[in-house]
Amino acid sequence: MRRVITALAVLTMMFIPPASAYADFTYVVQPGDTLAIISAKFDVPARAIINANHLNKAPDRIYAGQTLLIPSVASTASAASAAPAAGDFNPPETHSPESSTQPPVSYAAGAGATYVVQPGDTLAIISARFDVPARAIINANNRLKAPDRIYAGQMLVIPSVASANATTPASVQPAVGAPQSQTFVSYPYLSGVGARTRQIFLSGRALGNRPDIFSKVGDSITVAREFLTPIDQGQAVFHQYDYLAPAIRQYSGSFGRHSLAAADGWSAWTVLDVHYADQTRCRPGESPLRCEYRLARPALALIMLGTNDAASGSTPDAFRANLGAIVNTSLQMGVIPVLSTLPDRTLGDIPGERIWEFNTIIREVAQTYSVPLWDYWAALQGLPERGIGDTVHPSTPPNGNAADFSPQNLNYGYTVRNLGALFVLDALWRQVINP
Repeated sequence: MRRVITALAVLTMMFIPPASAYADFTYVVQPGDTLAIISAKFDVPARAIINANHLNKAPDRIYAGQTLLIPSVASTASAASAAPAAGDFNPPETHSPESSTQPPVSYAAGAGATYVVQPGDTLAIISARFDVPARAIINANNRLKAPDRIYAGQMLVIPSVASANATTPASVQPAVGAPQSQTFVSYPYLSGVGARTRQIFLSGRALGNRPDIFSKVGDSITVAREFLTPIDQGQAVFHQYDYLAPAIRQYSGSFGRHSLAAADGWSAWTVLDVHYADQTRCRPGESPLRCEYRLARPALALIMLGTNDAASGSTPDAFRANLGAIVNTSLQMGVIPVLSTLPDRTLGDIPGERIWEFNTIIREVAQTYSVPLWDYWAALQGLPERGIGDTVHPSTPPNGNAADFSPQNLNYGYTVRNLGALFVLDALWRQVINP
C-alpha cells in the first residue's frame, strides 16, 4: 500500500513501484472483489493467486474478509513455465479496471505510525504488512494483553523499523510529546487523490468555498432517498466502520441536502444546459451545475453521470466532451470533482459493453485532468446481481436502511455506494482539506 499521512491510506499522486518491487504479501478480500479484480489490482496473474492459495477447486468463491497470499512477480515468473495441473481453473478474460487499484499491503513504517485494524486482520498480517516484528507491535501498544483479540477499528501503534530492531528494555515508554504518528488503512476503489487535489481545494477556498460542504451531481441513482439521505437522518450504523463517524459530523447537512445539479433522467449534457436550471433560484443563463456550485459553495462534488447518456444513444465522443466540460467548470469554481464509474445496467435495452465503454471514458477523463476517481462499478462486481435491484438502480437491503453497514447489508448496491461515499469524504477531509 502507499504511505499517506491520514487516518486511512489513500492513493496519492506519487508513483508507487508495482507489485514486483515487493515480496509476497497478504490481502484481505473486500466487498465486491473478484479474482479478476484482485489480479488487476496487484498486477499479478490470477493463475498465480489461485496456485498460491490452493484455490483450484473453487476460485470463484472467494469472500469478503478472506485473507489471500499475493505472490511477488519474481515468484510468479519462476512458476510461469510450469504446465497447469489437470483440472486447474482458467479464469475467463475479464475487463478489469486498471484505475481501481488498491495499493499493495506492504509498508515502510518510517518514523512510526498508527494503523486502524481492518476486518480480517491478525497480528501476523499486520506484522507482515509493515515488515515489523509482531513482538515489537505488542510492546509498542502497552504490551497487548490479548494480541490474538485485536478487532476491526482498533488503533495500533506501528513502531519504526529502526526502533523495532533495537534492543530496548521492555519498561521503556514512548516519549511524551513525540511527533504525532501517521495512520494507514486502505480506501477501496478510490484513486487520484494527491497534491493537485489540494491545489484545487485551496483555489476554492480563495473563492469562498466551504470546507464542510459537498455537492451531489447526477441522475436518479443520486437523487434516490437511499443515497446518503439516511445518514443525515441519523440512521448510520457503522459496525466495524466507526472510524468514519467524523466524516459524518464534518459534512452534516450535505448528505440529505437537495442538489440543483441532480434530477431523474439527467445526462451529462443536462447539467450544462441552462434550460434545465431551477428558474426560481438560478441566474439567467446559468447552468444547473454552476448554479449549484454558486449557491452551495462546496469544497467537492460527488459526480456520477452517464447511465442515461449510454441508454439514450449519446455518442462516446459527446459524453467525453460533456464530462470534460463538467470537470472544467468544477475546476474553474474551485470544486474538487470526484468522478464515479457507473453501475451495470441489466434492463437489456443496451449492450452490456456500452456501460464498460462509458466507464472507460470516465476513468480516462479522471486521469487526463488528474482528479479523483471513485470506481463504484468495481466495488459492485462481486455482489449478487452485481448490486443491481430493478435492472437500472442499485439494490436496497431488506431492512431498508442503506446506511447500516453490516456484512449482510454490504451485499446491496446502495449500501456499498454509501460506504464508498464515506470513504471518499473521509479521505479528502483527512488528506486534502484538513491534512
